Amino acid sequence: MSESSEWLMHGPDAAQTSAVNGTGPTDTVVVSPLVETGQSLTAGPVHIDDTLYIGENGYPDDDTHVYAIDAADGSVRWNAAVDSVDAQSLAITGDTLIVVESLTPFDGETAGAITALNRHTGAVRWRTETDDCVLAAPTVVDGTVYVGCTDQTLYALSVASGEIEWTYETLGDIFSPPAVVDGTVYVGGGEYIYAIDADDGTRRWWFETDDHDLFDAPPGGGTRNAIAVANGTAYVGSGDGLLYALDATTGTVEWRFRPTEVNTTSGAPSITSSPAVADGDVYFATAGDEVYSVSAADGVEQWSVSVPRSGDARPIVTDEMLYLGAGVLRGFDRETGAERWKATAIRGGQYPILVDETLYVPGNDRTLYAVR
Repeated sequence: MSESSEWLMHGPDAAQTSAVNGTGPTDTVVVSPLVETGQSLTAGPVHIDDTLYIGENGYPDDDTHVYAIDAADGSVRWNAAVDSVDAQSLAITGDTLIVVESLTPFDGETAGAITALNRHTGAVRWRTETDDCVLAAPTVVDGTVYVGCTDQTLYALSVASGEIEWTYETLGDIFSPPAVVDGTVYVGGGEYIYAIDADDGTRRWWFETDDHDLFDAPPGGGTRNAIAVANGTAYVGSGDGLLYALDATTGTVEWRFRPTEVNTTSGAPSITSSPAVADGDVYFATAGDEVYSVSAADGVEQWSVSVPRSGDARPIVTDEMLYLGAGVLRGFDRETGAERWKATAIRGGQYPILVDETLYVPGNDRTLYAVR
């Protein structure tokens, strides 16, 4: 589990387990607006040294920014103009803030960029452009930024210079934030899961998810969110409607779990939620608006609950609670799945973070909230 005093990237660490030591709000909650921005907030914030960093999402002609915000009072310490931030989050490493951008996400000529800012001032340190939009959050380990792109390429870049260290071409667009554990990068591209050597970009193994579509559409559901790696196993939800547990060294299947509910409107059984893994349990949401807890050892279901609009939501797990931003922010008892509270004042809130017993969550009203 990560320490609750900082949240440096989507994961909130490189293993992408969404597990945090400590606790957060357990019963009654108080919702406080921190700051309202000029454009939409679809990415979650990151945090260090009592400062929150968050990027705006917008159309090509919109003025979008990255903000540094005082976590206590919501005052803006600085903002910097960037192109639209469409990924799940930014990433912090030392004094550097890594921002991924979609330069023109809504017209025919798309492009993207990975940009490093001085996190104290917002000044640009370097900028490396890509051939298409970057919709996946970056992961930073040992001086290297790992990020996937919709040009079907996984990039490894130097934090110091932005120089591309290596690239790996996948068989599909990359939407999942990479997990990096023990020298291996785990990422989804199309219907494939890849394990890539973090040092040189060579493939260690790949795995093809089952081709499953109720309307006989072309394959390619794959994974659209983070792969969680814990205790030698990679846990990944797929567009084929299965949660896979893969041996992190070999890619062999340890077990599969198929939810009982699918999205009956679209017919899609997709699991596009990032799994959360802690203390031998795996938690995830489905397109059928169900949240599950299964055993990490064998995939046996422990509980499930119906949660509207939970399909793409990322669970956060603490010692006692599970938090989920699904239309509204909700808190659940981790052991039973019983809902403890919901914050109906916040709409949206797909990527909350937990820092020092406070949840910070972006709403669809362009406001960043604190929930205590």
